Amino acid sequence: MPTITRKRRSPPLVGRFYDTLFSDPLLGEFWGEAFANCGYWDDGVTDGHSAGNRLVDESLRTVPPEHIARVLDVACGHGGTTARLLEHFPNAEVFATGIDAGQLTQAAQNAPAAHFEVASPLSLPFEARSFDLVACYEAAFHFDTRADFLAECARVLRAGGWLVMSDLLMLRTTGYMPAANYLAGPEAYADVLRDAGFSDVTVVDITTPGWRGFRRALTRFLAGKPPSALSMRDQLMASVVWSYVIRFNVLVAARR
Repeated sequence: MPTITRKRRSPPLVGRFYDTLFSDPLLGEFWGEAFANCGYWDDGVTDGHSAGNRLVDESLRTVPPEHIARVLDVACGHGGTTARLLEHFPNAEVFATGIDAGQLTQAAQNAPAAHFEVASPLSLPFEARSFDLVACYEAAFHFDTRADFLAECARVLRAGGWLVMSDLLMLRTTGYMPAANYLAGPEAYADVLRDAGFSDVTVVDITTPGWRGFRRALTRFLAGKPPSALSMRDQLMASVVWSYVIRFNVLVAARR
């Protein structure tokens, strides 16, 4: 297991949200130990872990594995996405970063073959043109700013390298996203990618199999549990609070 020594802090609201998310026993049962994202709920997906894996699979549909030797997973959480990337690219060297040392300790248990580093997504500790693929799943909307993160991705990707992401587009009024990250829809997202120097840009609206699929699955899961303050809180967050602020769930692919 890697030694994780440096520690960075996220904005207080975001930090508290993820502290709660990863410590919630009901959500832990729903997702398993490795994931905490909307996932991708299509035919055959029946649980949060499988939905998380399917999201990674969908993001890599157009990426040729034979050309991928070095992979970077940014904001890897508990390492579910990192573990799936290792399965897709068994011969590649896989790196993963996050800003919370505790999360990376858990991630290293879920994906022991990867290399982990505590690092800001806006200042990645890697040389220019050193990766064939950069991935980031459902985190960039938090970054201050997303445009700065995309510029950093462009820096560390080799010419022709791939960027794959899932992301959320929110209302201007949410406290979970810097105001500078507001985008009206998928086409506006594509423009930001092109401005950052990316080509072959696709931004697909996956709100139905992604965010809405997650809400339906979580509602069914919680309905089967004994009523409690915890299950009521989780239902309130998913069905009322987050349903108000989340406008789009998108899947991104682009080339450097």
